[in-house]
Amino acid sequence: MNQEEIVKSKAHHYELEQRIEKIGKEQFPSVIRLSEALKELIEGIETIQEKEKTLHDPHVNVRIKMMKKGIKLGKNIKYFEDNIVLEFDQGNIPEETGKKFVAITKLIRKNKMWAAKQQFEYFQGLIDLSREYAKSSEALENEEKLLLKEQHNTQKLMQDFLWLEKQSVDEDKVRKYEQWGQIIKKLETLRRTYITSLSSKASRELLGDAYLSGDQFSEDGGKIKEIQAFFAEYPELGKYTAAQICALFGASEKKLSHVCAETSKFRASIAENKQIFEKLHALDRTSFLSITSGDAPTMEFYSNNIPGAAEAVEQLKTLSSQNQENEAEYQKHKEIEKKKQELSGYSKEQLEAQLQEINSSIKLLHSNPETAAPSEKEKKGTSFFSKVTSFFRS
Repeated sequence: MNQEEIVKSKAHHYELEQRIEKIGKEQFPSVIRLSEALKELIEGIETIQEKEKTLHDPHVNVRIKMMKKGIKLGKNIKYFEDNIVLEFDQGNIPEETGKKFVAITKLIRKNKMWAAKQQFEYFQGLIDLSREYAKSSEALENEEKLLLKEQHNTQKLMQDFLWLEKQSVDEDKVRKYEQWGQIIKKLETLRRTYITSLSSKASRELLGDAYLSGDQFSEDGGKIKEIQAFFAEYPELGKYTAAQICALFGASEKKLSHVCAETSKFRASIAENKQIFEKLHALDRTSFLSITSGDAPTMEFYSNNIPGAAEAVEQLKTLSSQNQENEAEYQKHKEIEKKKQELSGYSKEQLEAQLQEINSSIKLLHSNPETAAPSEKEKKGTSFFSKVTSFFRS
């Protein structure tokens, strides 16, 4: 709602509230509860009367059922009348309202339903008033929830603007961290190229490279020596790539015997150490020569063995000494840029004006119309109900 709509809604809500005040705001819920109970009674009686009209010489069982329903409704009317007295004694309904209830029950007892329904229109109006008031209350409550949510969001955006105004970044550190990242990417590209070149190497030669690199294969030193001894005895198998060796692990005894006469030795020295060949076959998916480790032996290996890596490694050494500080500044820079992007569709002045309007609307929701004056509640009477029996005089 805009403020004009809020004023109209508040005025309408206040008007409904004034109408309820005339009944008695504290007593109104009891009046509505009794009105709805009386409406249910009237509708029940009308239903039975309509059914009776449609029955021609009904079966005895049907008539008995109709009679039982009629008796039950009669008891309900008596129970309703007792409730009127009880509610009045407890101060829950006004005297005039009690009189109207009694007048209707008297008409029902005299079987003057048309007249009872005519007088019940007053209570139907109260039921409608109650529903309209509940709907109006819900609409105003929902509007307040929306405004409070919008207020919270706007205040958060304002805080973000204030936070941005206080921020500063060391651009030199940001640049150095970005440069460090570019060098890492370059070394990763060189690593992939180098590993790809290794895949075509003979296993015997490749095992030497992997072992001498001081990487994860250093733990398998004893096993690698055993494998190399086997390849010395079977040099043709030593020329196989890691992928070709892995293909032999699932070979039958007959097929294996074509490439290695002593298949038992193959299984003992090679197949038993198949995890080593599986690593060699998938070096790009292992930590082999990992850039992220950044340890001295790995970097030295890059400089000495991988073409184009020496200069990048030297640059990395220079930048790595302050890389932690540079990264912190870079992350701060990213956060600031992200916040600027989020706020790109707003201005501080716009948000200030919006927040002022929201606060004004919330204040308006909690105010009463200036022209409306609260009405006095009707005083509770005691004369009419001094004698309970007066309700039921014919």
